[in-house]
Amino acid sequence: MNIARGLARFWANGIGIPLAYGEGEGMAPPAFEILQMRIGGVVPVPAVIFIQTAINI
Repeated sequence: MNIARGLARFWANGIGIPLAYGEGEGMAPPAFEILQMRIGGVVPVPAVIFIQTAINI
């Protein structure tokens, strides 16, 4: 997620692109909010998804 946001900032000429969750135009669906969470306060959820995907391939 951080890589994607960094690339978005690069393509936007250094202008930050805020990410807000909710219902409405210009907002990310609330279901995607889980991607910024950590399991046990330590392990990022995207890392768990990546590892699980790698195991299943």
